[in-house]
Amino acid sequence: MLVKKYNGVSLTNQSVLIDVIFQLNKDLVLSGFNFRFDVNSNFDFFYSELTKWLELVIVKEKNLFFSLLYRIDVQEGKVLSVANNTINKIALLIIEREFHKVVLKQYYKEQSNG
Repeated sequence: MLVKKYNGVSLTNQSVLIDVIFQLNKDLVLSGFNFRFDVNSNFDFFYSELTKWLELVIVKEKNLFFSLLYRIDVQEGKVLSVANNTINKIALLIIEREFHKVVLKQYYKEQSNG
């Protein structure tokens, strides 16, 4: 289950979702992938595209996939515990971790400006 609210910030806010997709795109580049998600996507479309992409990557680019998880800071144990379930749950883990990173960056940016 995806946490859609963290520290008072909602993932349903389009600007927050844009930041989450942007952060994932940044992590993709830093992990060696030549792929970008559309930052103007709504949540359902983004989630659908992420699950489709993961289905391909896990089979064809397994090493890069684990490099991406490391960069995003998704715990491998969590992934392995859901790996026998569905790609959808792995996608949710990735979105949730990127969401947490975005919220924490905003929080610390506000603290340093305040």
